[in-house]
Amino acid sequence: MLLREFLSTQTGPRVKFGDLHDALEDRGFGVLLFIFAFPNLIAANIPLVSSVLGFPLVLLAAQLTYGRHKPWFPHWLTAQTFPREKFTAITLRALPYLERAEMLFRPRLTFMLSWTAERLIGVALLILAVILALPIPFGNWLPALSMSIIGLAMVEKDGLALRPGSGSAWRR
Repeated sequence: MLLREFLSTQTGPRVKFGDLHDALEDRGFGVLLFIFAFPNLIAANIPLVSSVLGFPLVLLAAQLTYGRHKPWFPHWLTAQTFPREKFTAITLRALPYLERAEMLFRPRLTFMLSWTAERLIGVALLILAVILALPIPFGNWLPALSMSIIGLAMVEKDGLALRPGSGSAWRR
């Protein structure tokens, strides 16, 4: 898994957001959507988490809508660092769920991830990101879940998982 590989390369006391961004390569949109949406799924509603994590989600969704092939962030954001221990702890906690989810996602209906389709996905994500960023108590769980699923589907090139009502597509 990409995040596990990234963790193995980090040896310093802090992780630079720009390094994570560079390591993601062409799967950047999907992974970053998941990284910024997933913390909002935590059962405890931590104040302002959705507002803080909503800004990068709005930025990512706007870029997808605009048609960028790789995510772009301002220099001040890519220069931000965070403690490696905390990033490692969060990532290791999320990895078992991600690895289980990867078994459900696989490349299929890839035309639903074409250049034009990604613009439409970007519009939907932009709406979800704005809703997520609003300070609505317990109102961020469903947008965060949707954005997490869309992010994973983009990483695995699973157009079937993007379909509305695609829960039945995950049955084997």
